[in-house]
Amino acid sequence: MSRTDNTIKNIVTGIGGQFLVILTQFLCRTVFIKELSAEYLGLNGLFSNILSILSLSEMGFGTAILYSLYQPIEQNDRNKIIALLQFYKKIYCVIAVAILVFGSSLTPFIEHFIKDVPSIAHLKLIYFLYLLNTVLSYVCTYKRSILEADQKGYIINTYQKGISIIQNMVQLSVLLITHNYFAYLIVWLAATLGTNLAISHKADKNYTYINTREKIDLEKKELDNIKKNTYALFLHRIGGVVVNSTDNIIISVYVGLVQVGLYSNYTLITSNLQTLVNIVFNSATASIGNLGVTSSEEHLKDVFNRLFWGTYCIYGFCSAVLFSMFNSFIKVWCGEDYCLPVFTVFLIVLNFYLNGTRVLMRIFRDAFGLFWYFRYKSIVEALVNLVVSLTMAQFWGIDGVLVGTTLSTLAVAFWVEPYVLYKYVFGKMTAEYFVKYFIYFFQIFCIGTISYVVIDLLPDTFRWFVVKGMISVLIFLLLFLFINKKNSNLKYFWSVFKSKIH
Repeated sequence: MSRTDNTIKNIVTGIGGQFLVILTQFLCRTVFIKELSAEYLGLNGLFSNILSILSLSEMGFGTAILYSLYQPIEQNDRNKIIALLQFYKKIYCVIAVAILVFGSSLTPFIEHFIKDVPSIAHLKLIYFLYLLNTVLSYVCTYKRSILEADQKGYIINTYQKGISIIQNMVQLSVLLITHNYFAYLIVWLAATLGTNLAISHKADKNYTYINTREKIDLEKKELDNIKKNTYALFLHRIGGVVVNSTDNIIISVYVGLVQVGLYSNYTLITSNLQTLVNIVFNSATASIGNLGVTSSEEHLKDVFNRLFWGTYCIYGFCSAVLFSMFNSFIKVWCGEDYCLPVFTVFLIVLNFYLNGTRVLMRIFRDAFGLFWYFRYKSIVEALVNLVVSLTMAQFWGIDGVLVGTTLSTLAVAFWVEPYVLYKYVFGKMTAEYFVKYFIYFFQIFCIGTISYVVIDLLPDTFRWFVVKGMISVLIFLLLFLFINKKNSNLKYFWSVFKSKIH
């Protein structure tokens, strides 16, 4: 099967499954909101952020191992594949224990992360169940790396999305029947463990040779290379975790748990959209890694430019429609009391766009093993984010936290990431990239503003929500196609699409 066919198969299974996951997740969240209070939503966002920080102990081993697997899989070097997986397993056992120990040590202090502690019984036990879920996420997970590196992401998608759909439906039923939050969490734990065991079993069946009891050690050179990449990835993860996983903590401490709950409804939508969109690009990671072994710099740059235009199209569409429709959706779904101000919504969508359009940088970084060159970028990004967010949260609340995320992205990652990629992969200067980026952003900003002004004139009812959604999509498509009617990338993707459906 070709790289393109593998990529398309990964995309189709990923997107198809994710649509069903999103549907069942929203049904489950709707029941959650009706049966439980906004404080429970806040706990979900707060504890998830705390445990994302604890997951820093993973240090980026997974990505480093994945990159190391590309070549031995291409060359069918089974001994090296086994050695890498055995090493990966050992490291993940240590990580799981470390997270359990450090996470447990935070239990007595968990109430200090909440400005106004809610009257929710067994708060510490709830936190421990979240911690246990994080630990279980490392059980047998090392075996999925061989499926990912071998461009078999569609297998992972099938199991992961299928079990997520079952999980959401069972949780929904549990809430309706028992109204019990603990039963809801137990189902979540069972789904996490079941997903990892199912994917592990499939990897064992597809690659029977990895089940050998023979111990195979990595060569010192390979081990040193993994350590170097892991160190760089660890520094990179610090920035990613601080920028993306501290917002709820800061909001909880300075604003309150209810505001975390309101904000979490918006991030549920943006994170699901980002997951959905990133399936398209993540499905190509292994193919790009394989391409890097066999193709010229010029061909790689052509591939990058096409995918870069693709991120602009997809994230531009999502951002423009999101900005114009976000509060209308929240009003219809949860009620007006769950809405945030328009400026806050603008900042949420802006960060969604800025973070989303960086996905291509991450994919090429992982595919080409550029981890070392990004190591200090993330530390600076994390410091800028923390200083600005903590300072401005005291005066602007949620808006201050979101502005901190925006400024840290623009001040550091926005220009460092393309600089490294263009220098070490394409051997080119980045001026071309930034000119394109600003042109693309300006186009999306104008389309989104026009769409918002039109949509804001219409009523907020369910019937009108459907009409507003159709108008918002239509405005984007008409303006986008008018702007890009002569674009060569549009013609290229249209020709690929037509060739695959004939």
